[in-house]
Amino acid sequence: RYPISILNARGLVESGMELVLTYPDFIENVSFERTALTEDFGDISSEVLPASRRVRLFDSTFKGIGTPGVLNGEGGLFNLVFDIQPGTPQGAVGSITIDASASQLQTATGNFVAPRVVGPGLLQVQDEYRLGDVDGDGVISASDVLLAASFALEVPFTNLQFTAGDLNADGLLDIADLNLIRSRAGLKSAGHPSLGPAKGTGVAGTFQLDLSDVSFESIPGDVQMGVTMVPPMGETGEMAGAAMTIEYASDLLELDGVNLAGAVFDDLFYDQRDYSRNFKEGRVKVIVSSPSNKSVDGEFLKINFKSKGTPMVSDTLVIPKSAKLSKGNGGDEDWEFAIQLLDGTVFFEAASTETPTPTSTQSPTATPTLTATNTMMAPTETETSTPTETETLTPTETATATPTETASPTSTPTPTGTLDVDYVDDDVIDVQDLLKFLEAFKEQHSNQQ
Repeated sequence: RYPISILNARGLVESGMELVLTYPDFIENVSFERTALTEDFGDISSEVLPASRRVRLFDSTFKGIGTPGVLNGEGGLFNLVFDIQPGTPQGAVGSITIDASASQLQTATGNFVAPRVVGPGLLQVQDEYRLGDVDGDGVISASDVLLAASFALEVPFTNLQFTAGDLNADGLLDIADLNLIRSRAGLKSAGHPSLGPAKGTGVAGTFQLDLSDVSFESIPGDVQMGVTMVPPMGETGEMAGAAMTIEYASDLLELDGVNLAGAVFDDLFYDQRDYSRNFKEGRVKVIVSSPSNKSVDGEFLKINFKSKGTPMVSDTLVIPKSAKLSKGNGGDEDWEFAIQLLDGTVFFEAASTETPTPTSTQSPTATPTLTATNTMMAPTETETSTPTETETLTPTETATATPTETASPTSTPTPTGTLDVDYVDDDVIDVQDLLKFLEAFKEQHSNQQ
């Protein structure tokens, strides 16, 4: 399969759609399939011309304006499906290109737009992989879920791991792929009952992510800041996962862990590292997830802080920099970005006139922190902006980032490059290994407090 992806499909309809592509000479038996984004497009047909190595995807029954199924998302529009010709050597490279002059898309308002093509996309012959088999052992299991979660926290990955893990073909390894891989691995939990209908306290059309205000009773000391999600007015707030980046003053506060709150989500990941070039101290990425949609209206997280040094200020802000929500099926059209982000304030008992005591900042560990108060896994977030023009993308090879330094806790079993996660030593990787991991982490975390 080769995904033909689009960066901004919002407002596009099936009517009038036409894409013309060329493919390399070492593939044959070319056809196409719809993705989660275009599964409702029933009238798309294909015309394959082997002599010219061209394939045309088009709307076979032009219906004009108002076709049902207006797109609202981004990711894979279609997958090309084909066979590699016998005798093609390993490592052979070809390209798949989109003919922009012969391609067009149409919006629900009846406007035709020409796609801006980014590519060509490279196609390299390599060993067969299985979608969801991120660690490449031929089986979709708990180890793939663990590895996908670490990638969702932006741990560097290889090109092959990216290809196997990007199930929804949106060019990212994130919450959506984690949910899909867990579903394929059969790691469903009984879950918790829905919290019921929303109370209608949200802002119309917008989710609200609110960090509570908290006060230190003494310095030195610790506080626990609640994180609350309120759905739009009149909605139930159904979601399967959320991801957010939260910033705090690292010279005044020390992160002392993140915990699930309430019977809402099943799994939690958090990581103080940022593998991008924009790394800065005082930032934590938090991911919560469940195998099915939950109705969220209230507190679902607790962020724990310790005081650091002797503060000369009366308070400091804890700021949610970005957030996004995910539906259970992982489809890009179900991302939710309409979120009002509300800061939380940490109040110190009394402002000091003394010079703050410099405190060295502990370097982040090299293994993503996994924790949960109930069961096992969870998702990530990528700050996303909405492009103003429609783009059709063909993926290119992804460079593999190599961390310059690694270190691992000695007392907690953690995923590694080879991902030896058979913690119960029964030659089977399953939910019991995840629970064993969590117990070890919680014990270590308790000893550090």
